[in-house]
Amino acid sequence: MSIIKDYIHQINESCGKHRNFIVILRSNKKDEAIRKILSKTEEKIFDSPLFTKIKIKNKEVNIYRTGKILIKNMEGKEELEKFLEEILKD
Repeated sequence: MSIIKDYIHQINESCGKHRNFIVILRSNKKDEAIRKILSKTEEKIFDSPLFTKIKIKNKEVNIYRTGKILIKNMEGKEELEKFLEEILKD
């Protein structure tokens, strides 16, 4: 869980039909975390100056340059934490 504490400032669950999570990165680790996540990209769906939409482990992830990450269709917080550990490790 230390990787999550190192990189993640806040985790929020969004409202709606599917369980989506909004992850806010720590400002001092934002660029490093984004680089790590992008290095594990399986498919780049969309790229713009504002955000990048990618697929990792069959999950759709929107990475915003501001340090917010939207992760779609998770089973719950436990799956989210495991997913974050995997995409943020070296």
